[in-house]
Amino acid sequence: MGILETLGGQHVGTGRERQYSAQAVYLAALLLGLGDLGLPIGVLKTIAARLTAQLSRYKEDAELWEEAKNPPKELGRGCIFLGLTVKVDHESAQEATEVEIGIARGEGLKIPQFYLEGNDTIIVRNLTQIFGKVKL
Repeated sequence: MGILETLGGQHVGTGRERQYSAQAVYLAALLLGLGDLGLPIGVLKTIAARLTAQLSRYKEDAELWEEAKNPPKELGRGCIFLGLTVKVDHESAQEATEVEIGIARGEGLKIPQFYLEGNDTIIVRNLTQIFGKVKL
């Protein structure tokens, strides 16, 4: 579907086997859970693009993303969460017209507050928990 960037070409060889970077695998783990919530593929594609751009643009978000992959052993430090708002195009019901993403650390076992504008519904995912299940 073109959501995740492959290593090398996408249509090479005789089969459907593709290789992905470690970053793409972690992104896939997040998107898989969001897909389970019923978000359509077009929305997931927009989320992936916006999140990738945000991680390359904002150092603090990128650092929290990396920390969620390798959390410290001490529980008091808190888990890393992603907050997400999505406004879906009502005509197609397949595309996102607005996506806002926040990444923050919770305090202890508490979920952080997210201040995301423009939408009533916020999806919050525990990145530390999601990434803890990824096996590379």
